[in-house]
Amino acid sequence: MSATWSGTALVTGASRGIGRAIAVALSARVEAVVLIGRSSTDLAETARQCAGPSRCVVADLADPGERDRAFAEFADQPIGYFVHAAGDGLPAQLADIETTELDRLFRLNCAAFVHLAQLLVPGMRERAFGRVLAVGSLAPLRPQAFAVQYSATKAALRSAAQCLAVELITYGIVVNMLSPGGVETRLGRDGRAAQTLLRNANPTVASVPRDGHLPKGRLVEATDVGRVALTLLDPANDVLAGQDVVVAGTQVMR
Repeated sequence: MSATWSGTALVTGASRGIGRAIAVALSARVEAVVLIGRSSTDLAETARQCAGPSRCVVADLADPGERDRAFAEFADQPIGYFVHAAGDGLPAQLADIETTELDRLFRLNCAAFVHLAQLLVPGMRERAFGRVLAVGSLAPLRPQAFAVQYSATKAALRSAAQCLAVELITYGIVVNMLSPGGVETRLGRDGRAAQTLLRNANPTVASVPRDGHLPKGRLVEATDVGRVALTLLDPANDVLAGQDVVVAGTQVMR
């Protein structure tokens, strides 16, 4: 299949889940994709599903040194599309939050996005074109108990993306965010299971009802997120910028 969008796409968190779905969807549009993740085996599976050329880079993006090393592996590529889908974080009670884990989540969920943008934006500015997408979460938009560390770091990502959207739009670089909720991925399943255990152990803590927001009550699929991502990353899109598009049915309507 011939590319319809010129340039190469970089997708972090491409080992599985949402990152994989976006990478596979993009691979049918762009000239090539660079896949970053922590598992070489999972990245190889993502590459197998891609429609076009791909390059796998194994790196833990919570480590600033790893980001620099990873960038050196694809610095020769004309990255026109940057998707930060790498992310982590499970529910925890306030008393159980460890500052080291909170710091790691901030470095992975937010700081890695900013750092990679610093490395990629100069090339985008030189070419007067770029599409940047941060994958956030419904969590900071519908706060709930036991989600402090995950929600806080994803909220920071949201602010970073929206500030960059204003800073970069006059250079032809469009920055957006999408925020999935209730997605059928491993992280999503683990998060829901941990949330259930915490709620059962703390029955007096307030809860936020979420049922009935999707047709037939189904969970969001990673491929649903991938389709929305393509709309925001489309080179023809120069109107939707600085937006946080919720991919969760009617759970948040603003």
